[in-house]
Amino acid sequence: MEFFQNLSNDFDQLLDESDDYDVIIYAGKEPKIKKFYAHTVILRARSPYFRRALSREWAKKENGSIVFQKPNITKEVFSIILKYIYTGTTDLHSLNGEIILNLLTASDELNLQELIAYAQEHLIQKKSDWLQENLIQVLQMVANLEACKELQDFCLGMICQDPYWLFDSEEVYYSLEESILVPLLKRDHLIMEEIEIWDRMIKWGIAQNSQQLEKDINEWSDTDFEILKCTLESLIPLIRYFNIDSIDYYDKMRPYEKILPPELREDILQYYLKKGNIGQINSIILPPRMMGIESNILKYRHIVMISKWIDRKELNNNINNIINNINNNINNINNINNNNINNININNNINNNNNINNNINNNININNNNDNDNDNDKNNDNQNDKNNENHNDNNNNHNDNNNNNDNHNRPRIMERSKYDFTLLLRGSRDGFTSQEFHRLCDNQGPTIVVMKVKETGEIIGGYNPTSWRSRFISHPGRWMSAASQQIATVSNIGVGSTNQSRSSAFGGFSRLGMESGPYQNSLDSFLFSFGEGRNLGSAKISRICQEKSSFAVFSSPQHGPCFGQTDLRMNDNFNVSAKCTCQCFSYETEICELPSFSVEEYEVFQVINKDAPLATLQSNSNPEFFPPLRPEITNYPTAWGEFIHFNV
Repeated sequence: MEFFQNLSNDFDQLLDESDDYDVIIYAGKEPKIKKFYAHTVILRARSPYFRRALSREWAKKENGSIVFQKPNITKEVFSIILKYIYTGTTDLHSLNGEIILNLLTASDELNLQELIAYAQEHLIQKKSDWLQENLIQVLQMVANLEACKELQDFCLGMICQDPYWLFDSEEVYYSLEESILVPLLKRDHLIMEEIEIWDRMIKWGIAQNSQQLEKDINEWSDTDFEILKCTLESLIPLIRYFNIDSIDYYDKMRPYEKILPPELREDILQYYLKKGNIGQINSIILPPRMMGIESNILKYRHIVMISKWIDRKELNNNINNIINNINNNINNINNINNNNINNININNNINNNNNINNNINNNININNNNDNDNDNDKNNDNQNDKNNENHNDNNNNHNDNNNNNDNHNRPRIMERSKYDFTLLLRGSRDGFTSQEFHRLCDNQGPTIVVMKVKETGEIIGGYNPTSWRSRFISHPGRWMSAASQQIATVSNIGVGSTNQSRSSAFGGFSRLGMESGPYQNSLDSFLFSFGEGRNLGSAKISRICQEKSSFAVFSSPQHGPCFGQTDLRMNDNFNVSAKCTCQCFSYETEICELPSFSVEEYEVFQVINKDAPLATLQSNSNPEFFPPLRPEITNYPTAWGEFIHFNV
């Protein structure tokens, strides 16, 4: 039989009411210092820190009691710790994130392992939004705390999902300590191109020596390079040099190559000249980072932008600007027509504001009169604690709200990616024929098609929110693909799929309804171009014109992926000259300057919504089987001809 609850209650009473204390602890800094009373035997039994600190060699006595100063622990946090030491209990649910973080660091100092584990778990499980808003503050506080590795990993993992907000926020990034950058650059899941990591590392090093190094690199002396080398000494070995292509090396790394060890520079040169041969390289070759997509064409930053386009997030700013312009025009009209009324309203508003300010000042005076942290003895402390207990609890929630308001304009980590992009086909691996395209890509739901134009190096592509198909049969409300003799689920006839009607598993993808012919109707399809792919500023999107949405996507066994009537067509053997065409007709703008071209590489990715219910995903990815095709309907007009409707 165990009676821990009664034991805890008795020690709680001992903490609150005992008069035989022999330790006085001052926690906090002026003007918020509080005096706590405790017992040496309990503190030493429960905390290795106090076991040492209250030893005879360290202890300072005053009037028979040991006096101890803890200015680095706030009175609120030390009250929680002392209650835990005496009773073995604590409740963090009513506390805001900042207090819990301070509790965590204080618990680490006092070596309270149970409290450390509980505080970490609570922050991760219950305060993840607060962590997301305060990642840098949290990391700077726990980066050097061995016992807080779980929280460190969680915060670093959140940054790795979208590191650009951090690396591109100069004020925040340049203030980072090396103790944060080192574990961040060590991570395999840092979703960022290696040359970009190198570039940000160089900028960070220069910022740490801004007075001497912020000048044209052509003016740098050997001493300047040595300063940068010493600053980046712990970071240089963490770059995955053999995952950087030769063009980027020449353009971005070569100007700073003096900071690299000579043997590493020689190995990199050998790697480029021998076209990737690493047999005789002596340097440590780190594995490539996991970039979040298996592609020879796209980088993670391209996928981030495509994901936003799928969710139509590029429209938000335009819509907001339009609304603001409308509101401004309305306000201007009202100002012209209602000058007198506005003057009255302004005076009323001034009076109201004065009243509000008076009320605020009165509240401040009341709070100041009630705030008394001067403790004379233990009885007064206990009485003040009881009087202020509810007030402090309310302030915890109030502080959380204030923190949320303060952080509203801070850069926020990108939410977990909503989509998975699964490679279905790669031209260099699977071939460039329409037959292979339909064999591998039919009936897979929404897809992204991306290609690299052989003649110009441009990266272009399109998003099909429905599903590719190659042969069609009229079947109650559905079409069949001969590639797998499975149902090709398509969108409703004559109705463009909207964000409200799209399937939760595959955007713009419905099993009901039927299309007329090889064209499929959608308002959600789009074409895109990333230029040469290096600068996202050159990226552009071309959405389907609303009045031509019935021509959004074209499927035919003689063709590969096609969008619009002539907007983007892959006409079989796509890597052969002039087998692909691009002429704007059904979409908003042209995405390629060449009317005809061939592709150096192309890839097709299945787009899966990870937030979709499992049952919906299964039903869309495993279509039911139909009987074999009848031979008399296997030949039918495609491409530019009218679709012939057959009866089964």
